[in-house]
Amino acid sequence: MKNIKLWILICVPLVFSCSKEEFSLNEEVFDAENKALQTECNVKGNSCGNPGGTLVLTYDSDFGVNDVNWSIQSGNISIISGQGTNRVTLRLGSNFSGGSVFVIGSGNGGIVCSDSYSLTRCVSTGCTPPIAIDLRQTSGSCPGDVFTFNANPNGSVDSGSYNWEGFHGSQVISGQGTSTVRVQSSSSSTFSFLIKVTHVNSCENTSISTSTLAQFDWDCDDNGGPGLGF
Repeated sequence: MKNIKLWILICVPLVFSCSKEEFSLNEEVFDAENKALQTECNVKGNSCGNPGGTLVLTYDSDFGVNDVNWSIQSGNISIISGQGTNRVTLRLGSNFSGGSVFVIGSGNGGIVCSDSYSLTRCVSTGCTPPIAIDLRQTSGSCPGDVFTFNANPNGSVDSGSYNWEGFHGSQVISGQGTSTVRVQSSSSSTFSFLIKVTHVNSCENTSISTSTLAQFDWDCDDNGGPGLGF
């Protein structure tokens, strides 16, 4: 009977010791798994930009990254370079007003971490959008001539683009996108032709259009003149 009691006294501490070691091992596994679940990553860089500009963003994480995939969630944004790396360069479209970028990185042990980054259009300070465009003809007089036009928006123009359109047989031959344009008139046109310009200004992303009627001179010769018409 004494031998049985002695055997029990020896075995019971061993059982508790094994259970303690097993619990400690499970705790270490849980900590490792929990650490992987708590892996952090984020995107760094400017959070605002202007239409037509570029932005550089970087992906930062607390684990070794083997591959980074960038994608555009929303907005007029495109990736110029850096796909697959932790540093990407983005191009903002001409009508950019905001959007978001999504990035996901994979690293050692298959750990994956992702982040979404919002982008907005920068607010211009002291910016007054144009309310009118002074459109003037600076050269050209007869059908078939090359006419030159100049647009001067009335307001604060920090940047922007110009879209020109020619009508009644006229055609833009140079200067598209700028404030000065050269237009080829048609030799078969009579009296006049119409030219239109639309200015898209980055100041609050406003757009304004105007047009003018280019009149031919009455003293043009028969090869290029409008004629009297009656």
